[in-house]
Amino acid sequence: MEDQKSTNRRSQRDWETAKFVNKPSSRVLSVVVWSLAVSVAGVLISSPFVHVNRRVKSQGEVTSELGIRGLPTARAGTFHRVVQENASVAEGDLIGFIETKGFNKEVLDTVIKSLTSIVQNEVVDASLISMEIDQIRQIVAKSQWAFKEADVGIPIVEVLNLYDGLTQREMSFKKAISGEVAPLKRSQATLDLKIGKLKSVKKKKDLEYFIESLEDERRKLSSQIAQLENAYRLKRNDSIREFQDAAKRALVRVNLFLAGAEVRSPIKGSLYHWLVPDRSQISVGTNVAEIFPSTSKVIAKLRVRSNDQPKMIVGQSAYMKLESFPYQRFGIFHGEVTDVKSVADAAGVYIVTTTIEPTERVPASALPIGSAVNADIVIGSESLFSIGMEKVRGDWR
Repeated sequence: MEDQKSTNRRSQRDWETAKFVNKPSSRVLSVVVWSLAVSVAGVLISSPFVHVNRRVKSQGEVTSELGIRGLPTARAGTFHRVVQENASVAEGDLIGFIETKGFNKEVLDTVIKSLTSIVQNEVVDASLISMEIDQIRQIVAKSQWAFKEADVGIPIVEVLNLYDGLTQREMSFKKAISGEVAPLKRSQATLDLKIGKLKSVKKKKDLEYFIESLEDERRKLSSQIAQLENAYRLKRNDSIREFQDAAKRALVRVNLFLAGAEVRSPIKGSLYHWLVPDRSQISVGTNVAEIFPSTSKVIAKLRVRSNDQPKMIVGQSAYMKLESFPYQRFGIFHGEVTDVKSVADAAGVYIVTTTIEPTERVPASALPIGSAVNADIVIGSESLFSIGMEKVRGDWR
């Protein structure tokens, strides 16, 4: 009887077990358990042979290898931009102009052109000089207060005053010489008439002496006229020389003024950033723009902790995320360590320099100087087994 009951209980358990095992959920659970067991076993077996990169995290910013050149001004006034931001510039290219007391670039260029024409006019052309003076006079008339007060305006006004004096002297010279030469020329004309009549006489042998004396008198008159005219020319040339010397002095002053008012690029590169708005008031020494040198490369300056610095060596790879270019859209930037500082800065951190390789979507010219960088520097690789053992020992850093 007891044996029968025992047999029935075993049958009942077997039936319950079979019922549980045959459930779909039980079969799935069994597969998952066996899969996990196999995976764990595989990891444990392969861990000495599977390696992963060890990385050091750091932060920093994008900068230029040769630095950014600022452009301080030599004069105060209203600043005018000439080129656009990010434009390429050659050494000496004009990028801005400082307008002072009404002297803008157009005014100064016009004055310089007119003064240059006057100075270089070796064969004095009165009509040309008059035309250039009229051009300058029109400019001065528009801003008389500026030309009378400014250092650059005073020599220009002096040129105009000398020209007015030159014109007046020339008129008086002409009047004086006309009063002296006119009678002599009239006498010369009378002698010419007499000599002509005497030479027309058929029997003029007896008159030859008389004709010769008249011709001698005529030569004396011609000599007197030539001396008077030469004296007039010398006085006129002296006045013109004085006027041209004044024009030269004014030209030098205007060119110096223009040089101080112009802001030119000291190097070849690109205008990276304007630091002041267009048509803004600036003081002497104001940095108006920054130039990125054409020979410079874009790099990253990264800060690492003292315990990570010994792990840094030149040639290590770096993977960077730039704040200005979200990695979700523009991807990760790659670079390489080029320098590791062995001395900490004032904040107690070490600076590591890396290159930044441009991508198809972000060319080198678009890499933003000053942008924040989050970087992972690859310091080597290690097996999963070693990592696990370090964690067990509590040595994981």
